[in-house]
Amino acid sequence: MSLIYKLKALIGKILFNVKIEDELYRYIGLYQRKHVIISRILEKRFSLKYGCYISRKANIGKNISFRHPVGVVIGEGVEIADNAVIYQNVTIGAAKSGDALKGFYPKIGHNTTIFSGAVIVGNINIGANCIIGANTVLNKDLKSNSVYTINSKDESQ
Repeated sequence: MSLIYKLKALIGKILFNVKIEDELYRYIGLYQRKHVIISRILEKRFSLKYGCYISRKANIGKNISFRHPVGVVIGEGVEIADNAVIYQNVTIGAAKSGDALKGFYPKIGHNTTIFSGAVIVGNINIGANCIIGANTVLNKDLKSNSVYTINSKDESQ
């Protein structure tokens, strides 16, 4: 391979082989540093590129992982602590439109895994090390080290 071909390949990787999490932190970070217009543009680009909506006003911790980001919706007041894992078609936000104005959003603890199709709404707290099963609707607090599924409601691990 020629040197020019290798350089083009390297530049392509640098520009286009960016992890979803890196792009997310970029536009949220810009918003937090008061670069509102640029963060809004990147937020729209992110939504179009990945087929999901994650508000730039959400408070998202380090090392979050989106296994399949399609259909994920995270509202503006949501707080997600470090090391969360989120699968496709998950919705996290206010329970009803008036709640958004009051800041009633979920707060999710460290090391929580949220499986496909889960809906987490309202002014609730989810403890650390929780597992939220597929296709569940959660609108109440969940203690740390809990498993929440359709069939079994608050089971300790």
